[in-house]
Amino acid sequence: MSVDQLDDFFLSKEEPLKSCLLYIRDYLNNHPFDLQESWKWSLPSYSYNGKHFCYIWIDKKTKMPYIGFKNSNLIEHDKLELGNRKLFKTFSIDPTTDIDVQSLDEIMELLKPLFN
Repeated sequence: MSVDQLDDFFLSKEEPLKSCLLYIRDYLNNHPFDLQESWKWSLPSYSYNGKHFCYIWIDKKTKMPYIGFKNSNLIEHDKLELGNRKLFKTFSIDPTTDIDVQSLDEIMELLKPLFN
């Protein structure tokens, strides 16, 4: 893992995006699932039980961050969007508003059995 690349991804952004991304990073790194952070495919990735679980990215058009959850195509939640992906639905985040942590917790709990 390249700590420099990970840190640069989060710290090189302007506010309010920077604070939003750092909050998401903290949420994932301190989640009870004990996710493992790494730098894969040129983006911050998180594994659960040794399996790729999610990643953080910024939409090129909207400049809004999102979390892409693997296998989320197998679950239903009104805050997830499939878009043109097959295995990953995304949870979009507006960096100017509070993050819907309750929905994130619900999504994580729905996905957990798929990774055990």
